[in-house]
Amino acid sequence: MEAILENVTRTNHIMWTMGDDFHYQYAESWFKQMDKLIHYVNKDGRVHALYSSPSIYTDAKFSSNMSWPLKTNDYFP
Repeated sequence: MEAILENVTRTNHIMWTMGDDFHYQYAESWFKQMDKLIHYVNKDGRVHALYSSPSIYTDAKFSSNMSWPLKTNDYFP
């Protein structure tokens, strides 16, 4: 599985976004459940999940010294 993800993301860092507009109405409950999920995901030892920010994620990607493809054509056909 790890090799498949690295082929798609080019590193072993994966951003998993959470929530939308109204999920944080009940932030205490939301984060309590996320804390449990992170705990059990990390318990296995193969994955290290953590709360992060876009800047920490992009810094980790940048520090991998990977070459990234440059898209030059239009995004919209």
